[in-house]
Formats: sequence, C-alpha cells, structure tokens
Amino acid sequence: GLPNRVRLLRDLQDRQDACLILLNLDRFKEINSLFGNECGDAVLLAMRKQVRLFIGTHSHPFGLPPELYRLSSDEFALLGPGVAESRVRTFAGELTEFLCAQRVTWQQQTLSLDTSAGIAFHRAGNDGAAPDRLLNQATIAVLQARAQMRQYLFYDQSQEVEKGYEKNIYWARRLKKSIETNALRPYFQPIYDNLQGTITKYECLVRMEDPEHGVIAAGQFIEVANKLRLNRQITRIMVEKAFAAFATQPYEFSINLSYVDITDPETLALILEHLQAGNVGERVIFEILESDGLGNYGDVLHFIDKVKSFGCRIAIDDFGTGYSNFSHLRKLNVDFIKIDGSLIRYLAQDHTAFLVTKGIVQFARSMGIKTVAEFVHSEAVQDRVLELGIDFSQGEYFGMPAKTLIHAGNGR
Repeated sequence: GLPNRVRLLRDLQDRQDACLILLNLDRFKEINSLFGNECGDAVLLAMRKQVRLFIGTHSHPFGLPPELYRLSSDEFALLGPGVAESRVRTFAGELTEFLCAQRVTWQQQTLSLDTSAGIAFHRAGNDGAAPDRLLNQATIAVLQARAQMRQYLFYDQSQEVEKGYEKNIYWARRLKKSIETNALRPYFQPIYDNLQGTITKYECLVRMEDPEHGVIAAGQFIEVANKLRLNRQITRIMVEKAFAAFATQPYEFSINLSYVDITDPETLALILEHLQAGNVGERVIFEILESDGLGNYGDVLHFIDKVKSFGCRIAIDDFGTGYSNFSHLRKLNVDFIKIDGSLIRYLAQDHTAFLVTKGIVQFARSMGIKTVAEFVHSEAVQDRVLELGIDFSQGEYFGMPAKTLIHAGNGR
C-alpha cells in the first residue's frame, strides 16, 4: 500500500522546503453510495495506477519523482521539493487533465477520474509552515478549487486569518446597515416544468441592494451572517417578503431554510402565522439544505408535519454535494430533490456526473419524489436533463434571479 498521512507529516518534518499537491477525487462519495464499495475500490486502484503512470511517463519539475501518499478514502498527496510555482502550475494542470481523461469500467458503467488539486509550498527559512499547517493550506486550496469548479488552485497567503478578520468586519457593518435600511429583499429565479414546458415556480433568493455596489448575492455575506447569528433575522425578512410577493400571484414559490431556521420557534411561528392568514400553503415549498446534516430528525419532522398540514411541500436542496444520505428521503417524506449544480453543470461532458445524476433520478422516481436540476446553463445541459427525465430545470438558461418575476412561458 501507499504511505499514509502520518508518514507524510513525518516526511514533511525532515524537509527544508517542500511542494505538497493534494489530489481529491470528485464525487467519490456519490460513486460509493450509488454503485457500492467494490466500485469505489476499483476507482481508487485506478487513481493510484494512473498517478504513478503519469509521473513515470511525463516530465515533472521536481528532479526525483515526487512521493505518492494515500491520506483518506478519496484523497492522495504528492510531495516534492519546493520548486518554482510556474513549473508546478504546468505540472498540476497536465496531471489533472490527464486524470480527468481516464476512464474506469465497472459492471458496464464507465466512470471518470475527475480530480481537484490543491497546492501549498514550504520555503526554507519559513518557520511558520509546520507540517500540519502545510497540509491544512493544501486542504484549503483543494476545497476552494472544488467550490470554484477549478481543476487546481494554489494556496493564497491572502487567505490568512488577519485578512479573514478584516473581511468579516467589513461585511458585518454592511450587513447590519442593510437590515436597518431594509436593503435585503428576495430575488426570484424561475423553475421550468419540463413536462408542461412552462415556468411554474420561483425560488426566493436573498439579495443585498447597495447604492454603490449594486445587487450583492448571498454568498458574499451569508457566512458572516451565520457567525453574527443574524441568519434567523434574515430568514424572517425573507419569509415576510416572499409571502407578500406571492400573495396575489398564482405561482408556487420556495423559501430556503437551514436547520437553525427549522428549529427556531420564532421562525416557525412566523411561518405558521402566514400560512393561517392566507390560502397559500399548497403553493409554498420549503427548501432544506442537505449539507446542513439536518441534525435531530425529531426537530425536522416536527417542522415538516406542521407545514405539511397546510399543504406545503419540502425540497432537499443541493443534493449530491458529498454528504448525500438517501435515508433522509425516506425518513423526512420529502417532495422534491434539487440536484446540485456541481453535478448538473458538467452533465453534457462528464460521464461520471451523468451516471451519478442518473442514479439519483432513478432512486427519487422509485420513491415518488420529483427532481429539479440546478445550474442548467446551456441547451446542451438541458438536453441531458431531458434525457434523464428530470422533472424541473433551474438556472441561467431559463433566467437568472431577478427583482421581478419572469413571465411564465417557455423560459427562453
């Protein structure tokens, strides 16, 4: 077998300078869930073989071949001396492209070795880069690469804690001001019914309207909102404004809720107040973020039972991002699965993403659960969505989030 994490940290301790490349197999957890551990093992063996093959047959910048390690179920590492970043950039790009082009056949299924890489350096004389810190930096880089859907990224020193504090302070001020000035509001993204051929639903997404910087998406400030515990207040603002926006509209609409929102008595009371006040329950969908882990099932089921008594429906959002637990769907009696954009975005070109999505759709169909494809950004992707029989589509191809509703029609 390959040397492990403990060996890597020990080897790093002995080096004056080092380049650490972390390789993370994309969608490995989903492959295990859908096709079984034996299939996962076959993918891991192929990964090890292909990395070694690449190192043995392609030029690399390290002099001696870099050492290969196995750190966890889906993570490998390459360790070499700290050479010029430009040379490592070329190597990392060629390696990830090579791996993504490889195919593994398992019981008539063809899977790809899609890989994200994170790279960090320890330079001689830099006392701050302890072995575990270097590994943490490479981990941050690979997580950022996956989040940005990039093949590889270098650890950026600007991500240091001090910079993080400055960013938090900046957004904390702007967020509090936005709440005080009523500058947070829902923007509406259409959801296209693939069977009816028309827009039938809208997702309500929080946006910050700023006179200087324009419309700011939630990704810029929601992490700070969570740290400051302003997320519940933001959710209540969204609940109020979403119900108001659709009070006289015939369309279905969805509101995003976290586990914190679901278990907050004030938020539940506000939702029930709106449901009791108007005959809108059958048009309301609550989207629960799958990656939240969903905490205590009893709390979640209590919320679901309450809102379903008014005819509301439940969607699991971002399904397929790595945590995916199919048992959620049985226990929580959900109505929709929203398949994550990291799968849908590359549906037209990534066969593994296509197979994983196909497995999710088949499972959902067997449970009587409707499916929604997120991040549909092109006709080619929509064609694959239709091929898989996904019920609804959402994304740039049909319309970006907007201040006013895109009129129902064919969405194009």
